[in-house]
Amino acid sequence: GARETVPLLVAVAIGMGVYVLYTIFTARDARAERRLDKFSKMSTGEGGGESSNAERLQILLQKAAPALAKPLTPQSEEEQSELRLKLMSAGWRGENAPSTYLGIKFGCLLVGLLIALTVIVPTYGMTSNGLMYGLLVAGVSFYLPGIFVWLRIKSRKAHIFCGLPDALDLMVFCVEAGLW
Repeated sequence: GARETVPLLVAVAIGMGVYVLYTIFTARDARAERRLDKFSKMSTGEGGGESSNAERLQILLQKAAPALAKPLTPQSEEEQSELRLKLMSAGWRGENAPSTYLGIKFGCLLVGLLIALTVIVPTYGMTSNGLMYGLLVAGVSFYLPGIFVWLRIKSRKAHIFCGLPDALDLMVFCVEAGLW
């Protein structure tokens, strides 16, 4: 019955959260391409006024992020610089990257609490198991953006590490070509 569907609903909600985070952050990397496409459509008279769902979601997130990020914003300058450095290591160097990240983190916490209140508490009731599962879902959803950023940092470091020998070979080749 209901006990078998709760883990499935939680897994689906977490999967949807990861997908939304992925689309938001990967849509950012193609920002210049979107601008060029919009410019080329405008110059050819095709319009270019329409925007995709991911763009609308990104614009909505950028507007809502500062308000959502306010409770989680680091107070000391050292913590703020650590957060900015962490996001820069993940590839997000924008001015709004920390507030967007913290806004997503707080939004994920709210989604986790919403899942806990609408799915888990009615299923298990206000028992110790119900509260434990609810807090577990809220905690996992809160730390999900941090895990995503950690995985992105790890992926970028591996990509740079694997590309370094080729870059060094190319530099050596260019230097040797200049010496002849």
